[in-house]
This record gives sequence, C-alpha cells and structure tokens, in this order.
Amino acid sequence: MPTPCSATNKTMACFGNAGNGILYGPGKQVWDMSLAKRIPVGLGEGRALQFRAEAYNIWNHANYGGVNSSAAYNEVGGQNTNLSFGLLNGPGANDMRIIQFSLRFEY
Repeated sequence: MPTPCSATNKTMACFGNAGNGILYGPGKQVWDMSLAKRIPVGLGEGRALQFRAEAYNIWNHANYGGVNSSAAYNEVGGQNTNLSFGLLNGPGANDMRIIQFSLRFEY
C-alpha cells in the first residue's frame, strides 16, 4: 500500500510505484458505410435521380466503456475495498445500428 499523501508528505512515494499506461481499456470499433448511385433520367442535361443508403455502426459492434481504475485501500489491512476494480464500467454510449435511405431528384 502506498504511503498516504498529506500536507507534509508531498513526495512521489505517496503516489505508489505503478507505471503510466498499465491499464488497457477495451477497443472501440464503429464502422460507418454509405452507397450512392446516380441515375440520369434523360429530361435534360444535369437531371438525375440519386439513390443513397447509409449505415452507422453497420456491424452493430458493442463498444464497452472504460475499465474501473479506482483502487481504494483499507487503512488497517491494506486490501482493496473497491470490489469493481478492474471490471468494465458498462456498455459504451455508442448507438446501435442505424440505417437510412434517401432518393433525391437533381435538376
């Protein structure tokens, strides 16, 4: 257990000796995709129909939140009292799969 920090003890030893970047959280994958097709309609130059399909988070991948990195130590025994230390915080804030279609007439 690290030495407690106080107004008189401001040394680096009170912060422990764990290195920077020793906890890794879950990765994040969000795939967005769109397909578009422009179809000339023959009613003059520049007139066409455009069909468009867009998908956000197309694979519907679950992106979890960060890892709970708050360790709380007991003063007497020096054991961790935070039972959720090292566990995932829960699902992320990402939306589920969203698909939208559009049809546009260009003139």
